Amino acid sequence: MPGQINLLVQVRDLIGGDDLQALADNIASMGLLQLPGVAELTLSQLRPFLKRHNAAWGQSYTAASMTAGIDKLYLVGCFGHRRILAHKLLWESGCTDCNDEFGPQTEPGECWARHPETLDPNGMEVRVTRNLSWVEAMLRQSAENTYVPPPPEREAKLWEQLWADLKAANSRLTIKQFAAKVGRPPAIVSERLRFQRLPEEVRIFVERGHIKWGIAVELLRLPPARFGPQQVIFWMQYAFSRRMTVKQFHKVINGQLGNQEDVLDSMFVFDSDATRREVLDAAIRGIPLSTLAMEHRALFDQLRAIEGGILGDNAAALHHPEVVAALGTAKAAHAAIARVSRSRPPRRRLSAASA
Repeated sequence: MPGQINLLVQVRDLIGGDDLQALADNIASMGLLQLPGVAELTLSQLRPFLKRHNAAWGQSYTAASMTAGIDKLYLVGCFGHRRILAHKLLWESGCTDCNDEFGPQTEPGECWARHPETLDPNGMEVRVTRNLSWVEAMLRQSAENTYVPPPPEREAKLWEQLWADLKAANSRLTIKQFAAKVGRPPAIVSERLRFQRLPEEVRIFVERGHIKWGIAVELLRLPPARFGPQQVIFWMQYAFSRRMTVKQFHKVINGQLGNQEDVLDSMFVFDSDATRREVLDAAIRGIPLSTLAMEHRALFDQLRAIEGGILGDNAAALHHPEVVAALGTAKAAHAAIARVSRSRPPRRRLSAASA
């Protein structure tokens, strides 16, 4: 019965309730149209499979917690997760029609026995693949996992491990070849693997839902040769504190990658050409923004607002990159000064008055 198949927590477990009951009712009425896939693993293959799965999904499965079958082989669900769960639901609780007509079943399998034309009396039929390595089983699971795509950050964590394992075995493996193995476009695979190279703080914010995946994708556009980890974290914090959309943040990153003329405009609003010139000149001289802020209350307040959006009471611990890092070059700074006459609705006015 379905209970003999080891089902591991994954994206399919996000689907349940009425959706799963509807699928179970459909199977009881129409039968199973496509067989679920199960991998038969030895104990030596099961252990590394569980290790990678646990790392990707934050679980703690052990071989001891798995149910062994004949000859101490383990059946692990690879695809058709919902179909297996729907059969389990039918076996334990029954379909809606049976419950309405006969009442809740008192013994497992009562509903199952009433549907011999659609439910095999000997149990659920599955497609078992034997003699798989743990890597092949995991690749098959990843390639078939398309009905409900896993969260990209989870997929990235799993693929990073698989890529490292396969690359160690075959140094000539390319992204294109790896993408074919997991059944996804090379561009998507490359994006996921690059995400794992972002600073840990960024990855944590994505995993916890503080910033959208698209914000992280925009951060991937910043070349590591020009933008170190602290600068990447700064721009992540900036997007978070401003609650920026991906479209808005895309423009900010465009400014970083181009002549960077709009960077200061995107960070602060000035109502004085003199104040703006002072800030830009300070950038050319390499004076830290945090030092200059002490002389201008409004600038200081804006900095604290940016810090406070992510650090709270620990705002003072944040070391802002210098303005020169934001603007890039003196040429870009002078270009920004030349554009000061361009008017735009202020979000917060910055005066030249000292604190």
